[in-house]
Amino acid sequence: MTEGNRVVLGFESTGIWGALSYFAADADSTEAGEAIDAQALVDLLAAEEGVSLQVQQTNPSGNEPRSELDLSQANADDVTVILADEGELNTPSAPTQFYLVLNTGDDGPFTHNPEPGDKFSVKFSLEGAEDMRYRFNNTDQTSPPDPFNPVDSGSEHPELFPYWGVSDTSTHAEASFSIEERFVRYDHVTNDGELLLEAENGRITGTTSLLPAVETSVTLVNDAGSTPDRKESQLDISDGEFSISFDTDELTPGTRLNYNLYQGSTHRDSRTVVIVSDSDNPDRLMISDAAQNVTVTEGENLSAITAVARNVGGFAGEGELALTVENSTVAGSWGVRLDPRESRSFDFGTTTADLEPGTYPFSLRLDGDVHNGTLVVERDPATTTLDEDEPASPASGGTADDGLDGNGTTDDSKPNNETTADNGDSSNGESTTNRSDGDSAPSEEPADDKPRSSGLIPFPFGTREAFGGTVMVGAVYLLGHWV
Repeated sequence: MTEGNRVVLGFESTGIWGALSYFAADADSTEAGEAIDAQALVDLLAAEEGVSLQVQQTNPSGNEPRSELDLSQANADDVTVILADEGELNTPSAPTQFYLVLNTGDDGPFTHNPEPGDKFSVKFSLEGAEDMRYRFNNTDQTSPPDPFNPVDSGSEHPELFPYWGVSDTSTHAEASFSIEERFVRYDHVTNDGELLLEAENGRITGTTSLLPAVETSVTLVNDAGSTPDRKESQLDISDGEFSISFDTDELTPGTRLNYNLYQGSTHRDSRTVVIVSDSDNPDRLMISDAAQNVTVTEGENLSAITAVARNVGGFAGEGELALTVENSTVAGSWGVRLDPRESRSFDFGTTTADLEPGTYPFSLRLDGDVHNGTLVVERDPATTTLDEDEPASPASGGTADDGLDGNGTTDDSKPNNETTADNGDSSNGESTTNRSDGDSAPSEEPADDKPRSSGLIPFPFGTREAFGGTVMVGAVYLLGHWV
């Protein structure tokens, strides 16, 4: 039983209604389902006619006295006797059952106030002896004997319950109960004691030791607007569990409400309620938008991979926005901290695409939310790869040794000191054509529009320039590359 609540004990015995009716102030008022004066039970137990009731603590500590039920000192507000309803009886013509309701709160019918953790035993006994009947004092056969007025039998006749037959013997029934704290325990609570209420669900749930006999209600007040918005609901209690339902469709995550619990008119609890989208993850972060297909040049950073992080919970949330490309070949991350309903954009400009040209899958992860995409890495058009093993082909499309000897000069089977003129004449390496009459110096220009050539390779310049050009080409060739 919850501390301060009432414990209900049920008893069933032969003739118990007759016994209680006799001691009741008005026997005619004894009706099924009705309460009678508790003094009737007190008088029955005090008569010492074979009926006894014992309720006592079984686990007192070494320094505290044992708490026991004392009906003689109880008042009418702490003890109630109710006769069983006829529908609950096995034999309606011979009622046999009653209920005893005891207050376990302060100043109740116990010698010491029961506290959480106390355990009590209950024992209800009827005394009898085989082959012996209760003997009434009035032996006049013309009128019924007076109830509970036995013959003074002295020590030969023990006290017996007067409603038993000769075959009935002493019997008893036992039960127990314990006292526990009065509590309401909520299912979804933060470390600060704030209640979490999902906007789509609108239910606060938990367990309780409260009894639903007293009306229990909750009010939620939203002070965020210009005028307070008040909502009220009743606790639905069943088998130690409770639920409270509210209409919260118009409330957004992060909204805070004032919560108050009342049992009857008594205030029992006050807290703050926070609206969330998921009570199991009240500070949830998610990726609300992100790049899906991204193309970058080889060696560039990944600033094109962007993501928008959003807090969809009711509290400030922290997490890590992580990027992985091709099974973590390339990775990057951001620390994310957002207030409720706050959004922020992130990119990965500090991460370089250190990958060969190709297509790679990538993923973005944040607080359990995953976004997948594709990264295309293109070759850098400004870069030429140099292969040290094989020389590249010349730009003109020819082979590396066309018309050149090992020294980089032309080889046309002519003496080294002779050059071939355009008209076929030669004289000691000097051209004899294009001379003018008289004593004027030879012209530096060719006689016609055809360019001079050296060997098999035509060049658009004169003989002297051709020799210098041959040396230059030979030098580039020695480096393994034709220009």
